[in-house]
Amino acid sequence: MVVATFSKYSKQNLIIAIVICIGAIIVCVHDGYYNQDFINKHTIDGQIDSVLAFNKYSPPVFAIFAILATIRYYVVGSYKVVAGDDSIEVDGKLAIKYDDIDSLNATYFDIKGKGYFTLKYKSSDGSLKELKVSKKRYDGTSELLETIVSKIS
Repeated sequence: MVVATFSKYSKQNLIIAIVICIGAIIVCVHDGYYNQDFINKHTIDGQIDSVLAFNKYSPPVFAIFAILATIRYYVVGSYKVVAGDDSIEVDGKLAIKYDDIDSLNATYFDIKGKGYFTLKYKSSDGSLKELKVSKKRYDGTSELLETIVSKIS
């Protein structure tokens, strides 16, 4: 059994987004509510300007983005493609038997960092569908491709 897990690159991007959102919250709350020099500079005739308004009202939006990115991080953490003895399981939702695979195209697989391969397979309703497995989304795709090729040949 070969497992291609969700890529570290994508997980790290989500962590970076979470950290940026938390940093933006801290800066905006500090400047919008506690930094009196900043507040005085951006208050003209008793009216706040757009910069101070942004700092006062944007933290909830950044908090929502941070929460959504955190949820996404934990949801995609379980994504994987598993090539077992008789089928391929994708993200625990889709199972493709090797006998149902119509074709495999690995023409663009050797592109550095962005390579992918596509499987055309017959679904349970008899229609022909396509699955794209990319290096950007999953780690361990080389071993996965080798296993699939050995099972269908």
